[in-house]
Amino acid sequence: MSAYEQAMGSRSDRDGPGCIRLRSDAQPEPPLLCIEDYSVSFDTPAGRTVAIEDINLEIDRGQTYAFVGESGSGKTVTCLGLVRLLNGKHATSGSIWFDGVNLCDIPVRALDEIRGRRIGVIFQDAVGSLDPIRTVGSHFAATIRRNTGRRGPDASRHAVELLAEVGLDDGAVLAKYPHELSGGMAQRVAIALALVGDPELIIADEPTTALDAANKVRILNLLRRLCTQRNAALIFVTHDLLAAAKLCDHVAVFYAGRIVEVAQLDVGFSKLRHPYSIALLRSVPRLVGDPAPRPIPGEMPSFADRDALCRFRDRCEYSVERCRTVAPGPDRFRRMHVQCHFPVNTTFGTAVPETADLSRSVKFPATAPSSNAPVVELRNVGKIFGGKRLNPFAADNRHVALTGIDLAIGRGECVALIGESGSGKSTIGRIILGLDQPTTGTVKYNFAANDGGPRKTTRQYPVQIIFQDARSALDPRLNIGQQIEEPLRVNHLGTAHMRRKRVAEMLDLVHLSPSFATALPHELSGGQLQRVEIARALVMNPSLLVCDEPTSALDVSIQAQIINLLMHLKQSLELSLLFITHDIAAARPLADRIAVLRQGALVEIGETERILRQARHPYTQELITLTAYENLAASGDHQMPPEPRQAVSRRQQYQDISA
Repeated sequence: MSAYEQAMGSRSDRDGPGCIRLRSDAQPEPPLLCIEDYSVSFDTPAGRTVAIEDINLEIDRGQTYAFVGESGSGKTVTCLGLVRLLNGKHATSGSIWFDGVNLCDIPVRALDEIRGRRIGVIFQDAVGSLDPIRTVGSHFAATIRRNTGRRGPDASRHAVELLAEVGLDDGAVLAKYPHELSGGMAQRVAIALALVGDPELIIADEPTTALDAANKVRILNLLRRLCTQRNAALIFVTHDLLAAAKLCDHVAVFYAGRIVEVAQLDVGFSKLRHPYSIALLRSVPRLVGDPAPRPIPGEMPSFADRDALCRFRDRCEYSVERCRTVAPGPDRFRRMHVQCHFPVNTTFGTAVPETADLSRSVKFPATAPSSNAPVVELRNVGKIFGGKRLNPFAADNRHVALTGIDLAIGRGECVALIGESGSGKSTIGRIILGLDQPTTGTVKYNFAANDGGPRKTTRQYPVQIIFQDARSALDPRLNIGQQIEEPLRVNHLGTAHMRRKRVAEMLDLVHLSPSFATALPHELSGGQLQRVEIARALVMNPSLLVCDEPTSALDVSIQAQIINLLMHLKQSLELSLLFITHDIAAARPLADRIAVLRQGALVEIGETERILRQARHPYTQELITLTAYENLAASGDHQMPPEPRQAVSRRQQYQDISA
């Protein structure tokens, strides 16, 4: 009999199938969720591979748990296994007890009574999880009918109540299709759908990935408020450690299919002691101190190389011979433990950048330094999408995306373009690339004589782009060598031998082995794919790289590797960079200047350190405040910040979050 069954009562005490009652009212309340020795393995062409093994964890009602770790560590597999949504041929062992019911043993019909009603799931891609041909109202009608039995006007009222609870008071949302929603709105709709059955456990799989700072804070505030009001437990799957510190009171750190540490977050990350946990924290970009993040050396062991010993030993700076010969003690301490022979006792902390006077709002010159000739200049650029429809009685559908943009990027300079979703960052990138033409204003290029122009020439493309989602940007049918070689082949540059030599040079430049040339995209990790994207962009020897959110969807360790790689390429090749991002901390180590974009207008631009220390526009100060709070949360301040743009001043915001 398991420890969980002993705490809950013997099987003879069951009231019915799958129900266990306590032996005595004097006993403490058992955990809502208890995972015991849970393992998942998949059948692959190479044989059976173990994705996660020996997962042990207990979560009480009302607790918020963060599952953190690098991509491939087993976070999502664990959560999908909880609700039995794993795809492919797989096998499981162990048990998952939810309020006295073993979810691994009950039939699918009984599981459907729990899944969606008592356990709600918020998927990572909010828009992708919605049916594109159905309205939001149609999604709610079907979900409410299935989980509550309500129909007609009663279901409509319930949908409006749920949307209001997540901050969408406009009833017009019900008539919209998924593609008509912004990222933040789609995420709120996904949360409201997960709340239809009033669940006792909410599983949120990367709900803030690729959201800007303001929307991320709104979603985190919303999740915490909902869990508090409903006394619901939360599993928050994320690679953003600082978001975990803001939202959760416990953290489970995953590495190579195991939980290596469980700790409380009542004082930020100060209680984390596993070397891997500390290494993750050091990979986080910060607003003060050393601007360059410290990536974790090496890579996570493959499925074939995983053994019973410490799997982090080859990447650990504290590793000794004992780590290579003796396995860490068995994981039996579900509440708080660290699975390491030599746990580290350290605190990850940072300071808050100095505050600035909000009454001063100064417009700074947008030109590059006089000693550095610009490679591209935008002068009074504006962009309007749409126009008067053919029907003269129809409403005007114009959308003003950009107004009066003055921006210059010098040779060998990196300008970070920062703003929330929908502010026009990507539109500026597309105009510089020549993919969109400005409605007003001019774009002037000043490349070297052998650089050509922004459009296709007989020799080169002087402007290249690094896309946000490298996996979607690569052809799944071509191997990596063919992907990098394709621009040369299409433009008839060089012989086949010369092109292969150039591909090998590019792989070496981005620190990838020549053996990757024969690999297919699905065989590479997210960080490796992003390096391939960079290599393909550099193969034509460009003068300017437009980096469109290249690190937003990567975990912190891979993000640090990509930032450091771009820093090296910028210095060694004298590349000019337009670094589009919503994370001002990620821009700090790379950018010479920061340009802040809001609602299609540049509100502030200046040298990076000056912006961070003496930001003068209220919106810039708000962005810095939100990012500074993340660092505060990591060092121990665990209160939630106010909603964006509701505080009177940045100083008042800081007083609110640090009181």
